[in-house]
Amino acid sequence: MAPNRLVSGRAVGLWLAADPGLSVAVALLGAVLLAAACVSPRRAMHRATIVIAAALVLLILAAAGRAAATLMTSAPPAMRVSLGAGFWVLLGAAGLAVLDGLQRARPESSPSWRPHS
Repeated sequence: MAPNRLVSGRAVGLWLAADPGLSVAVALLGAVLLAAACVSPRRAMHRATIVIAAALVLLILAAAGRAAATLMTSAPPAMRVSLGAGFWVLLGAAGLAVLDGLQRARPESSPSWRPHS
């Protein structure tokens, strides 16, 4: 949070500013996604990973939006809220998990690339 665009702000953790239910859901889905990385690879598991990671992406966005709205309720109009590095790393990791699951769940008979003959 910063009082305006010119002054450095103070960091507020997403889990502190967002709804506790959203914070717990993000943590639980992150833990499930981490546990899924330790399970033997199967197509069904890759499909489940896609769903879990996509839900995590949506929950991260919802938590950030809710946190920003909460922080801005009593703030002056010039106050600004921006997303920090932790948000972007978490969102990027969840997005990469979705892409990885999509690639791994693809049937083996149709590779995405073909070597030149």
